[in-house]
Amino acid sequence: MTTNTLPLILKAEPVPRARFGPMRTTTPNVAVVYATGTGEITNFTGQPMTWTEHLYTRYRTRYEVDVSDHRRIVELRSTPLPSRGDVYFFEATVDVGFRVTDPTEVVRRNVRDGLVVVYNHLINVFRTITRGFAIEESAAAESAINNDPTWPRQLPEGITIYSCHTRLTPDAKARGYLHAKTEASREVEVKAAQHRVHAQDAHFDNALAGIRQDGSLARQAAELDALGGRELDARRILMLHLARHPEDTERALDLLLRHEHAQLERAEVRDRRAMELFQFMADRDLVQAVDLDRFRDHAMGRIAGASLPPQQALSAAPVGWQPTSAPPAPAPAAYAPAPPDVVTGQVVPRANALMPVYLVVDESTVAGQYLGNLNDGIRSLHTTLARNPEVADAVRLSVLGYSDDVVARMELELIRDGSRCPWFAARGASRYGTAFQALLDRIPRDVESLKAQQQSVHRPVVFFLSGARPDDDDWTTPYRQLVDRAQMRYAPNIVACGVGDAPAELIGRIATRAEFAFVAVTGTQVTTSIGQYWEFLERSVLDSGRALVSGTPELRIVPPEGFRMVNDLV
Repeated sequence: MTTNTLPLILKAEPVPRARFGPMRTTTPNVAVVYATGTGEITNFTGQPMTWTEHLYTRYRTRYEVDVSDHRRIVELRSTPLPSRGDVYFFEATVDVGFRVTDPTEVVRRNVRDGLVVVYNHLINVFRTITRGFAIEESAAAESAINNDPTWPRQLPEGITIYSCHTRLTPDAKARGYLHAKTEASREVEVKAAQHRVHAQDAHFDNALAGIRQDGSLARQAAELDALGGRELDARRILMLHLARHPEDTERALDLLLRHEHAQLERAEVRDRRAMELFQFMADRDLVQAVDLDRFRDHAMGRIAGASLPPQQALSAAPVGWQPTSAPPAPAPAAYAPAPPDVVTGQVVPRANALMPVYLVVDESTVAGQYLGNLNDGIRSLHTTLARNPEVADAVRLSVLGYSDDVVARMELELIRDGSRCPWFAARGASRYGTAFQALLDRIPRDVESLKAQQQSVHRPVVFFLSGARPDDDDWTTPYRQLVDRAQMRYAPNIVACGVGDAPAELIGRIATRAEFAFVAVTGTQVTTSIGQYWEFLERSVLDSGRALVSGTPELRIVPPEGFRMVNDLV
């Protein structure tokens, strides 16, 4: 609000007695008011007294009062007008016109500044009106002020407000609130429209998927009808699969070759047992001369079949041949050696001891943005172990995800082809203490269980992956208990890796040896670092498992590509 003033009493002076000479005059926009010594006031209709009146007057003071029209435009910023609820406020710009219509009241009330009187009156009137309107209703509040039927207004101070026009706008805080509200409403409308589009797309996709499924089922039914009662062996099943999925050719042929080799090995075992049976029978004169030709023809057929490629050999020499004259008696136990431990057609060497491996992975919401990379990595590791049974036989793997608590994504178990693959889910804060407490509870129980199976067990190894700064400060207590070999008999070796926001200093403290602590190179994308971590993990588990199988057990840790050892940082 402006600080200018508007004096309404222009002059105050004593009234001279017995004045001679010309009398003082005044202008039309000035009214003259006289006051007696006792405070009685008159204005003689605003005109000055005549010479005669001066001679006999009882008035002692003469006042000149400004009665001209005044127009002002004022912004009521320092005294904003409240809206309904008094939380948000209007700013007002007022164009007001006023004049003195009762100069005697101006003198009687000694009104020195007309603006103070007028502005205070307007503020009181406006506040009463604007409190009836919400901050969004500035136009309605403005209309209510400007269309107030009480204009013009006669004030007790002798001033009449003959014109008043007001413009209202929300103040800065209210404008911010209204802008945010408008944007939120627009966002709701946009999302509602997008939802309708997405819902319609989903209906279309479901309809197309239904059509495709119906076609697929019809084709499968036609294939089954065409196959009829035809026998399906492994080779035919694979050929049918390749007809639909030619991209699987390399893996399918590898599986077929392994399957046929396994069949040949089983056939050789049966042939050896059959020959042992024949030798047993011949030694005891249980074979007659008439049977020799049949035995010779069958033996020659087996030899011819063995010289063919695997698929032809299987056709030329059906597995499970029996003499046609009579079913043979079971071979004596002395002549039936136990089959080797065969997995997918390969002889699997046995490890002398087992190594428990615990993968502890950050599942906090900070690391959760890379959930896809984490799940891709665990699937790759699971597949690699399943395809390397000689290593998997020496390793028992457990997968734990930690945040506010720990979830066992996979309990400690042997990985085999077809076993369930674990997965991760983003949730909660990053709390290291929950991970170390879970290991402290699980490792003794797991190791004792393995030893109860008469297994030799090497010291467990923990691969700890963090993607965020911990939200708990007391994690060191369970950690110290976990790695203290004086108190914890099965204290593990811990290999710690940090990506993203994981602090290098804490990663260095967690690893049980300096050469087991790694952090991603600065500037590397987190997704790239996670992929490099899983490659490192696969290599470390495979190398350590092979070392166990070879009889030279050691934890083989080669620094992962794209990472640096913590103690190399300065």
